[in-house]
Amino acid sequence: MTLPTTVTDANASSIEIMLEIWDKPNRSWSRVAPGDAAANRTRKTVTGRALLRMAGNSMPDNIAPVITLIGNDPQTITLGGTYSELGASATDNFDGDISVNIIADISAVNTEVSGSYNVTYNISDTAGNAAIEVIRAVNVVVVVIDDIAPVITLTGNNPQTITVGSTYTELGATAMDNVDGDISGNITTDAAAVNIAVAGSYNVTYNVSDAAGNTAVEMIRTVNVVTVIVDDIAPVIILTGNNPQTITVGSAYADAGATALDNIDGNLTTSIQTVNLVDIANAGTYEVSYDVSDAEGNAATQVIRTVNVSAATTNNPDDSDGGTGAFGPLLGLGLILLAVRRRSRLVRMSD
Repeated sequence: MTLPTTVTDANASSIEIMLEIWDKPNRSWSRVAPGDAAANRTRKTVTGRALLRMAGNSMPDNIAPVITLIGNDPQTITLGGTYSELGASATDNFDGDISVNIIADISAVNTEVSGSYNVTYNISDTAGNAAIEVIRAVNVVVVVIDDIAPVITLTGNNPQTITVGSTYTELGATAMDNVDGDISGNITTDAAAVNIAVAGSYNVTYNVSDAAGNTAVEMIRTVNVVTVIVDDIAPVIILTGNNPQTITVGSAYADAGATALDNIDGNLTTSIQTVNLVDIANAGTYEVSYDVSDAEGNAATQVIRTVNVSAATTNNPDDSDGGTGAFGPLLGLGLILLAVRRRSRLVRMSD
């Protein structure tokens, strides 16, 4: 097939067709006649373009080519490493693929100094239209030797207890790394072993590695699948210390306490609620009450300690100086009589 020399437009105007082929050795376009058989063979194997001439003037080319970067932008290399140019492509409305003509300027890149550098890409088509300059950022970074593994921390209870037939809810975990920071989103959780249909103890594993390939110590959560136990037994409170307890008016009252045990919850001593109505300023009988409930709401029988506040006793004044209580006055009188008798004898002897 041979190209026609002219075509007719909608206005019946004659339009001349010209053909140019790209001469690679000379890097130029060569115009040939459309009827030239050699030219027709050539256009099948080389880049070519057809120029429409109307009234003796060729159609103008005022559209610039477009450059497209190949590879990452920004591009990151390590300090002291080798810079590898990733390249770019360029296409033009008339010239087609002109990627080989791109001028890449990498002179700013210094792989011996950390920092961010620009590589520029420019090209013009045969009509002289310059493409918009395209810039690739090249980051030269310091290599951090990371040989420390991340640490996984479980969230929620461990062990975790669920009832047979209920839904297993994953409680999750967090992972922190000295270089990568929070990598919790990268944790691999394996809960495949949990069987909610069969009572038993199962393991859920958690694993993660940082960007340097350091693997964290695997964390394991124990999941206990248990049969539902109906708990309708209340805990039991046991008083410690004396009951009743006796103190004197004005002295300090020290609660001797109590213990509480439950068939399911175990030791509930710290959950005991104590109500102390003791008035140490006034003699009388008072009560201290003790109450507690288990996790199912079963309330223990209230236990009460009786506290007797008694009036203080006073000693006989004669007892304070060695007297004998009620006989003190009589003994004093006897001593007086004895002294009088001795004095009478002395008077007689003098006579």
